[in-house]
Formats: sequence, C-alpha cells, structure tokens
Amino acid sequence: MIAIHDQIAADLATAKAQTLHAGPIPCNEFDALQGLMESASAALDASLPASFEHHGRTYRLMVDIQRARLAIFESMTAEKSMLITLVTTDERGGNLHGGRNGQATN
Repeated sequence: MIAIHDQIAADLATAKAQTLHAGPIPCNEFDALQGLMESASAALDASLPASFEHHGRTYRLMVDIQRARLAIFESMTAEKSMLITLVTTDERGGNLHGGRNGQATN
C-alpha cells in the first residue's frame, strides 16, 4: 500500500520538475497520478444521490456536472493541496471522468 503513495509522490515531483510549475501537468503520462485522479472522480460520482425525498415522495435525481475542480490533499489535516484537477462529464449520462491534466500546487 505504501509503495503507491511513494510512487504518487515521485510522479508528482517528476511532473513538477518537467513543467517547472508553468502549466498543467499531463497526469495521464504518470500512472500513479492518473489513478489518484480517477479515484477522486469515482468518489465524487459515488457521492451523488440517485434520488431525494420531498414531502413523503421519492423523486429520481440525475446530476450532470459539466465540470468540477477537485483539489486533492495528501491528508485530512493538510492545509495545501498537492494536486488540482478538472473533471468533466462524458456524453453518455453524466458520469464523471478525470481530466487529462492536473495542476500541482506548492
């Protein structure tokens, strides 16, 4: 388990060095970072309700988030994000998928 976190840190350091903090990091070139973003997107997707109650009646709910900005923190107590990414919806039904680029933060 620890090895993946070490790989995320190493990929993030390499990506930062390659881009010199000047722009988006092509996270799809780094398997560990892409996996991290995909897990964040899946968590967001899973948190969206499929229905809601209103005055005793259940209504079906479909959510189509066109774009979401996700800030990923190394821990629950970290004050600064390690990676910021945009996720967009696909055209098949509103499921989120990770963006191709992320922005590392200092």
